[in-house]
Amino acid sequence: MVSDPAKPMKLDEFFRQFNAKYFESRLPIFSVEYTEDLRKYSMGHLDCDNKRILIRKGLCDSQQQITLLHEMIHIRIKGHGVDFQAKLDHCAKNSCSGFREEILSELQRVKDLDRFDCMDRYTWIEGQLTLLATEKSGRPWAEIKPCIFEASRLTAPEFAEMEEWISALWDFFCGLTGRPPPAPAAGKKKDIP
Repeated sequence: MVSDPAKPMKLDEFFRQFNAKYFESRLPIFSVEYTEDLRKYSMGHLDCDNKRILIRKGLCDSQQQITLLHEMIHIRIKGHGVDFQAKLDHCAKNSCSGFREEILSELQRVKDLDRFDCMDRYTWIEGQLTLLATEKSGRPWAEIKPCIFEASRLTAPEFAEMEEWISALWDFFCGLTGRPPPAPAAGKKKDIP
């Protein structure tokens, strides 16, 4: 569902279209607003109290649309578990091919997020890189390294031990390599404090 660049579509219009197409117009009406006031790696936020969906300023059109759909699903389904994933899968099956691929990509990301509910440091880092890649894809590792070090909650020696894997994962998320690097040895996993 890509808009004509000569006639940009407002997010409120996408809300109405998505509500009709994916929710049989059964969702209550929420306003959709741009904001810079979100948690560091968050792309969107559902504010049920004020019936609004907040979308991070600066996202490309497809990121705005998939974030909007993600938050709309949260109107009915909390968390990223099986029900949420089933709804995303249903949306993908009822979409045109271009947007279907975006939804399927989001479905994989959500499955990863669901896995992160019982996080170890490695899955935490994967999650942080995934989110960071939506904002800074293609940026060189030297620029990203301080951001991910801060988010990783690792000590400097722990980070140094894992840096080769983390930078290879960053290259994968940026599309510079075709396959993700193998996960580090399970024996090195450490729980998030």
